[in-house]
Amino acid sequence: MAILSNVMEQGNLLKQQSTEMGKTILLAGLGVVSFVEERSKGVLDSLVGKGQDFQKDELASFTDRVQSLKSNVTTNIQKKESLMEEKFQGLFTGLLHRVGVPTKDEVRNLIVHVEELTKKVEELKKEKVSK
Repeated sequence: MAILSNVMEQGNLLKQQSTEMGKTILLAGLGVVSFVEERSKGVLDSLVGKGQDFQKDELASFTDRVQSLKSNVTTNIQKKESLMEEKFQGLFTGLLHRVGVPTKDEVRNLIVHVEELTKKVEELKKEKVSK
């Protein structure tokens, strides 16, 4: 019983640690999104400001170029953001494995295994009581 209790305590501890790390990852990801968004707005605002300095008759042509540039910048930012997110997740996953923190699947498997063991123990108790 002590072993089962210990396993259940460890499972609960791992669940808590995993939840805390998940929150940290989420907040870090939101920070990255916020940072990228702020930077992209600054670049875009700068380009728009320079565009207003052009002559009025070139404005229509320039607006088309700015829109194209804006689209390209937005696409590039999204690509870079995805790449940064993938790298961050890979680094964080590697770090978790190095410090011995199990993955969500490993915790789920442990919980399933503990539940199966609990059922077997309960069955053995019933058999012992009925004898």
